[in-house]
Order: sequence, then structure tokens, then C-alpha cells
Amino acid sequence: MHAGVTNPYDYILWGQWPDGQSMYNEWGSYTNDYWAWMAEQDEAMEPAGTCVGSIAMFNTATAHSRIPWDERDSWQPHQWADCTLNEGATLEQVMETQARHGELMKAAGFEGWGTHVFTPYLGFEPDWPYDYVAMNHWYTFELRGKTADTWLAFLEEHPEVQEESQALSSCERNRSFAGRMIFNNAD
Repeated sequence: MHAGVTNPYDYILWGQWPDGQSMYNEWGSYTNDYWAWMAEQDEAMEPAGTCVGSIAMFNTATAHSRIPWDERDSWQPHQWADCTLNEGATLEQVMETQARHGELMKAAGFEGWGTHVFTPYLGFEPDWPYDYVAMNHWYTFELRGKTADTWLAFLEEHPEVQEESQALSSCERNRSFAGRMIFNNAD
């Protein structure tokens, strides 16, 4: 079952750029040019919603099994968790382990997914008790369902996946969202 709303918000805006220069170019364009451009449009100037909190993160993709764009759902499932490194463990070890586990997943036939590690490049707030945010995503709900149906059997065959992950960090506040790309200007 997937039910319940436990978040005080309706949506999350997420932007992603290939590098810092591209991010700041777009942010500068928005900051300097957007409102003048909007004033020339036939649209209301009021924002569609109220956004609280912004944070710039490094998004490190650790493993993927991509499928073609035209086979992806327009809305895609994402799962997020806040993670704390165990004593002596490093973020580099987490990322290397996720990459190795990703190869096992591909060999086992899992398709259409990705794993990521997010860290804020300006640091977390001082009272934030986590070291990184883990994100898993799937390109279709069907492939997410196949993963759910076969995941426990995969872990029985590869117990090191869970053992190694738990030896490096502990994660909590697991939550899921459906996300979609609004636009892509990477081309």
C-alpha cells in the first residue's frame, strides 16, 4: 500500500545543471530578466505557489540502468532518505558501494533506475543531523513495480548489498514522490 500525506507542501521544484557555471548563468537570467519578461506577457505576475527554502546540492549519480527517453513515463517514481555515515565510513565509500551494487542489479536484470547521493555544496544547516540524502528513481512505474516484486529475492541472492550498505550508513525519513520533467534546456 502507498498512502498518506505527511508533508506540509504540495510540490518540490528541482533544477539541475551540468555544472556550476550553467546553474549561475540561469539563476542570473531569472534574477535579472524574468520579471521584466513576465511583465510583457498576458499572464498574472503572482506566483503559482509559495516556496520556502532553497538549497544548492551536488547531485552525484552513483549507478544507472537507463532506458530510452520515449519509453519513460512522464511522471516517474522517486524515493528519498536522509542518511548518516557510520563511524569511520566515508561518502566516497558509500558512492563506490552503490556503484558496485548497481552492477549487481544490472546483472540481475533490473532495468530503468538510478541511484544518487546529494550533498549541499554550502553545507547542511548546523542542526541538520544527516550527512547526505539518498535518492533512488525509476523511469517508469512498471519498472518500479518489478523492482518491488523481485527485490527481496535479489537480497537473498546478494546479502552483501544490504550488509555493506548498513555497515556504511543508516538512513531514515524514507519518503516517495512522483516527479516529472517540466523542461530540459541541456541540448
